[in-house]
Amino acid sequence: RGFEEILISYDYADVFYEELACVGVAKNGGMKYGAINREGVLVIDFEYDESFNFYDGVASIVKDGKTGVIDSFGNEYLF
Repeated sequence: RGFEEILISYDYADVFYEELACVGVAKNGGMKYGAINREGVLVIDFEYDESFNFYDGVASIVKDGKTGVIDSFGNEYLF
């Protein structure tokens, strides 16, 4: 496995976990996070308040002050 270069500019980018990488953009004085696949396609929109990584098909998320999990298809479950 080598390194992959994503040619889209983000304010934050993490490494790939389970075929997805968390990326972030500056919005309204803060950061919002989403996820891209290995082709660089945004598959989870910039809606989340903290960065996240996937393990066993889910990631912990924070959205609008609520915590929860999201799966790799974008289905979220807030608590």
